[in-house]
Formats: sequence, C-alpha cells, structure tokens
Amino acid sequence: FREAAEDVATRAAALWDDPGYAGGADFWTERHAGFGLLAYEWAAIVSDDRADTFDALAREAVDAYLAIQAASPADGGDGARCFAHEAEAHGEDYGYLGCSPWMSAILADGLECHARRVGGARGETVRAALVQLGRIVAQEGRDGEGRPYYWMGVGTDANEADEYNEHWGESAYLVAMAWHYAGRTDADLRAAADALVAGLRTRGEAGQLRSFNWQCRSA
Repeated sequence: FREAAEDVATRAAALWDDPGYAGGADFWTERHAGFGLLAYEWAAIVSDDRADTFDALAREAVDAYLAIQAASPADGGDGARCFAHEAEAHGEDYGYLGCSPWMSAILADGLECHARRVGGARGETVRAALVQLGRIVAQEGRDGEGRPYYWMGVGTDANEADEYNEHWGESAYLVAMAWHYAGRTDADLRAAADALVAGLRTRGEAGQLRSFNWQCRSA
C-alpha cells in the first residue's frame, strides 16, 4: 500500500507538473489541484524513503495555490476570496473570472491535510486561507433560494446555477470548515453552514457514485 501511494503521487506530479496558474485558458481546476495535493500529502505521510520528495511537491503546490488566492479579488467581507481563475481554464465558456465551490472542497481537503501534517506557522497560514475560502462561499456562493452555485463569479454579478442539486454538500463542507478554523464563534458562518446542510438533507441529489464522494468528502 505504501508503494502504491508513492506511485500515485509520482504519477500525479508527471501528469500536472506545474501547479501554478498563468491566467486565461491555462489549464487549472480546483479538482485537479486538490487531488494532486492529496496524492502528495498521503505519500509524504506513509513513505519510508521518499518523504522529502513528496513534501517538496506538496509545499510547491500549496505555495502556488495560496498565491492564486492572494492574487484573487476580495469579493466578500472580511477579505473573503477563493482561487479565482477564468472559466476557460476549466474548458467552460462562461466568459468571466470565478471559482468552482464544489471543486474547491477537494482542494480544501488537501490544504487541510497539509496544515495538519506540517503544523506551526505554515499550518496556521493555510487554515487562514481555508477561512477566507469558506467565507466567500457563504457570502457570495448561493442564489436567492440558498442553493450553491455550480460556478461562482468573482468581480461580477454573473453566476452559474447548479441545475441538478448535486453540490450542496461541498459548499456546506467549506463553510463548516471556515466556521471551525475561525474559532467556532462566527454566527454568520454557522448559519450558512446549517442552511447548506439542511439543503443537502432535503434537496441534495446523488445521481451517481462520484456525486456521493464529492458531496461527503472527508467529513
């Protein structure tokens, strides 16, 4: 199992060797970023002879992702921001800057894993990034009925609805994580998380197995 984890991480690094985002149509999604980082993190945890290699890959990726977030417009209160990139970087034709809340849950998994593994000041920096991410989803990532967006516009009023109710859980996960790492006292974050969990319970759909995996995450 240990060797298999190392092989997965090695392959992930070969498939996507530049975790940064160069803008425009340069391929970048939170889903690929998150799964790649998870591969590096778990390989670093279990490896017997290559932990330093996978740690370096994880640190490079995390630094790139936090730089993307820092360069993104603060599109909500408390400096809330996501990992904003052009929709064409996803191969989508929406035509504006934004983020994918549901894909961001995968990246949040990897970032939280990194924060736990490395600890210290770096871990706190990563957790602060997770709070910013959860805040923007809570503040800007839902329609008038409270349903999370499939694609959330940044610096624009445009958004793309989730027509199939498949992604309540991922947004609930992000907002709950932000509430937790912000000190478990923010009433607005708690209310948003509770509303999203209620929406998942009453309206959420899991049309295929991968939908279940995406919605539930590590929670």
